[in-house]
Amino acid sequence: MARVVQRRSGPPYLLIVFVFLFLIATTLAVLFYMESDKSKKMFAEAQEDRDLLVSNIDRKDGGFLKLLEQARKGQGAGRSQSATVVGFQRNRIQKLVQEITGEKTTYDSAVKMSAAALDKVKGSRVGLARQVEALLAERSDLKAQIKALTGEVASRNTALANRDKRISDLIDEHKTTIQAMDKKIADLDGKFKDREKAHAAAMDSARDAFRKAQEEREKQIAQLVQKIEDLKRDTIAKDSIIEKLRRELARKQGKDGNEVVATPDGKVIRVLENQGLCYISIGKNDKVIEGLPFTVYGPSGIPKDGKGKANLIVRRVSPNTAECKILDQEATNPVVAGDLISNLAFSRKRTNSFVVEGNFDLYGMGVPTAAGAEEVKVLIRRFGGKIMDALDVQTDYLVLGEEPARPRKPREEAPQPVWKVYREQLKTYDRYRRIEALATSMNIPVLNTNRFLAMVGSAPRTSQ
Repeated sequence: MARVVQRRSGPPYLLIVFVFLFLIATTLAVLFYMESDKSKKMFAEAQEDRDLLVSNIDRKDGGFLKLLEQARKGQGAGRSQSATVVGFQRNRIQKLVQEITGEKTTYDSAVKMSAAALDKVKGSRVGLARQVEALLAERSDLKAQIKALTGEVASRNTALANRDKRISDLIDEHKTTIQAMDKKIADLDGKFKDREKAHAAAMDSARDAFRKAQEEREKQIAQLVQKIEDLKRDTIAKDSIIEKLRRELARKQGKDGNEVVATPDGKVIRVLENQGLCYISIGKNDKVIEGLPFTVYGPSGIPKDGKGKANLIVRRVSPNTAECKILDQEATNPVVAGDLISNLAFSRKRTNSFVVEGNFDLYGMGVPTAAGAEEVKVLIRRFGGKIMDALDVQTDYLVLGEEPARPRKPREEAPQPVWKVYREQLKTYDRYRRIEALATSMNIPVLNTNRFLAMVGSAPRTSQ
């Protein structure tokens, strides 16, 4: 049998080369794919940027096509990369900004300055160029007005120059007139001084005569005043004598020596019962004042105790009448027209004189005090009376308070302060008794507290 002889084969170089070439091709394919994808992304981004820079509508615009042509020419001439549509547009914008603002600045600054300038022109939005044209037209109008005003001013200046000349002529004429008047005044002044000297001499003579006549008249007036004072004193003395004689006559007719002889001051002329008011027959002309009280008596006259049927207080005063409020009226004996009124301290014709002595208990407190005596004096002065320090022939009434207690004489060995108090108290007691006795001897009416208050219209009454 024949033996098959196998031939030993060599390494597969062809396969190895094929595999190597396949790997290279695969690698190149991958690299090409990656580069293609990157190129696609870059193209897409470039397309997006181009769309943002210019739209299809913009590409058809004549202005854009003109800029594009200029950019191509610039690129073709080997100019810088700024020779693009955007570059040309940026240059144009910068030129407009500089023309608007007058300086190199940004677009935003130029927009703000433009908006601010337009706001100042009444908020107009017609554009800076239109505004400049309007301002130029307005300036032209102003120039025309200024030219017209300049001509008017020149005309007025000419008129003023003519007026100034006229004024200057008038001033010269006035100066001439003044000089003539000054000369006349100087002449008249000389004559006036001569007459003034003569007048001064006459006035001195007249003053001397007037002074002598005045001195003589003052002497006559002084003499007349003295006579009037003498007559007043004589009248007062005679009134005192008449009063004394009246009191003496009353005493001889059977009345007490100390009876108060009082005369009515007026009478009630009208009564308003529902209002508690009445009107009396005396007023301001009779020295009646608001707040003055009166006691009301019946038509028969003033009783011995001085108690009346009611009290009045003046509210309003007329020249000859007065309106009064009725106080403390007796229920069974009301005030009626024709009743008499009186206030012992009040007088229409003369001022009554009073001496007040002792302590008084005006409010029923049970303790007479010197303060009460001062209140009595205040009442008398308020009603028109006069307070005297001592009794004399001119005293009309003595108002006596409570008699002071006679002090007990201290022991001989008592201290000096005790003796001093005793002497003061004894002096007060003796004064009271002495004044009381003197009033009796002089027939001067003596009033105790109740009678005084009743007869000046100040005593409270109890309705019955």
